[in-house]
Amino acid sequence: MSFFAIWGIGALVAWVYMTLIWIVSVRLKNASIVDPFWGAGFAVLAVTYYLLAEDGFDGRKTLITVLAAVWGLRLALHLVWRNMGKGEDYRYRQFRQKYGPHRYWWISYFQVFMLQGVLMVIISAPLLAAQFYGDPDRFTALDVLGGVFALAVLVAAFGFGAAFAFALALLPDAFAGALPDVAFGFGPAFALGVLRGSLAVAGCTCGRAADLNVTTAGAPAAVCPANAGGNGMGSDWMIGFGSATRAGASSTRRSGTSTRRSCQGKAKPGIQNS
Repeated sequence: MSFFAIWGIGALVAWVYMTLIWIVSVRLKNASIVDPFWGAGFAVLAVTYYLLAEDGFDGRKTLITVLAAVWGLRLALHLVWRNMGKGEDYRYRQFRQKYGPHRYWWISYFQVFMLQGVLMVIISAPLLAAQFYGDPDRFTALDVLGGVFALAVLVAAFGFGAAFAFALALLPDAFAGALPDVAFGFGPAFALGVLRGSLAVAGCTCGRAADLNVTTAGAPAAVCPANAGGNGMGSDWMIGFGSATRAGASSTRRSGTSTRRSCQGKAKPGIQNS
């Protein structure tokens, strides 16, 4: 079976998959359910290509399929967590109001579901290419490097989220709205986001120490250095995580302002400056 024949079957699978999700969305009157299923769709296509690309190297096919499935399911879980209990996303509500409920049920099929289905098929083409060709018929250094890198990023994403969840119990509430995004989401600037997040944590720890009326002389300076929240680090560290909300960014920005004031030696009641 040729590359394009398999890709065409993948497109057919994506069409059936998205059509079934659209039928459910019409029943629920909620087009935003497409978002988590879009991520899971890559796992579906990766498995489809695995079954059809018979000439590919089995080890590489398994590696690609597992990595794509883990990524797609992680994205799906992240979006389910983020949207749970919130009803239809405001973007789709605006479209529903614009076109009217009596029309949007079928407009959404093309505007939302088929559009995302086409994008899913196009973006998944490298998954097929990596599984289709059998040469070389062994793992190469690039295979190993890619697998290790993907695993490291996933572990870092989940590990940083768990550590941040623990730290959140001692920090102001400004980060609470962004916790699901920190725990599950990471973008192109992940490393920069982690660095800025660490600085923000240090700054907010200082602010929290002030709120707890720590009376040890010089405690704020010991907890975090002056200007730890400076240069907007308390507000824009979430840039490294692509799915942070405007509300979360706004509240974090306000937290960053108060953090800078705390860390720059402006004592609150109960704190003795050294």
